[in-house]
Amino acid sequence: MSGVESDIEIAKRNLSEQLLNNSCRGIAVGLSDDGFQRQICWIMGRSPPSRNRAYDVIDDDANPEVQALRTQVADRSQDTGGIDPQMLIYSAMSTFCNGREFVNVVSNGDHTDTAIGFIKANSSLGFPLYGALFGALEERICEPDPPIFTPRILGLQTGRYLENVYLGIVKANPWAKAHWIDTIRRAGDRDITLDSFRKEGRSALDVTRAYNAEIDKLSGLDHRRFPSFRTFYDFQVKPGFGYALLTYKPNSLKTLDSFEGEPFLVPFSGRLEDVMRMFWSGLLEDCKVSIGGRDIEQEGKVRMADPINKYKIK
Repeated sequence: MSGVESDIEIAKRNLSEQLLNNSCRGIAVGLSDDGFQRQICWIMGRSPPSRNRAYDVIDDDANPEVQALRTQVADRSQDTGGIDPQMLIYSAMSTFCNGREFVNVVSNGDHTDTAIGFIKANSSLGFPLYGALFGALEERICEPDPPIFTPRILGLQTGRYLENVYLGIVKANPWAKAHWIDTIRRAGDRDITLDSFRKEGRSALDVTRAYNAEIDKLSGLDHRRFPSFRTFYDFQVKPGFGYALLTYKPNSLKTLDSFEGEPFLVPFSGRLEDVMRMFWSGLLEDCKVSIGGRDIEQEGKVRMADPINKYKIK
């Protein structure tokens, strides 16, 4: 019918609109044209330490028969600039298989391992899928990177339900985040700033930790156990399509507002490498860092694509 968008047109428009002026990290899970499960993830960064990373394909500790995707420091001579290394280095994609069924997990942080650990511990119960999401995210908070408090996002697929994709997001309580930011403003009026904690011999990471501890005390909050909301989704997807979750809203390059709304439909049609390049071309040139992807073929066989990295591992 004239004037009615097709699913592929909607999916392409969604991707373009959601990535507009957005330095987000993201995940997308769905099906290739031939019905194989497919996962894509990417990282971006605004500061040099955040950009000083690359994806690397490694042996998967959780399942030695397949490979995993892990972030690595690109140039080890550079300083982390006050960012906790645990938030920079993690397994983005991992797999668990008990010989009968497989579960493939993708995320933007170390909660990939939390999900795999939960599934492994409960595999005798028959892979409780929502339980895996709850197990990975219910005990986790948003990332402790004030004042941004980046959301944690996670996607999961299993051989039991090939057409189902499971996604979850953990976001900071907006009231608590607003209170933290207001506390920073009021502390600044009293000359309590990040610079006021800089001392000779103190590393950038120690300065950040000391400053955040002071804001914790003044705000009555704990950035390491920050109040967070969790939402979980279960979709059925058609071949050639996926659903994506981002950490930030579009047009929030300066404010880094948390993602709002539900996972959105994205195009997955074509070769994995071509789809990765399509996503890559839509990312902000100044902020994009790496993108990785994999297809999960018959009987759980994983084909990991070579990552696209803007910065080479030295």
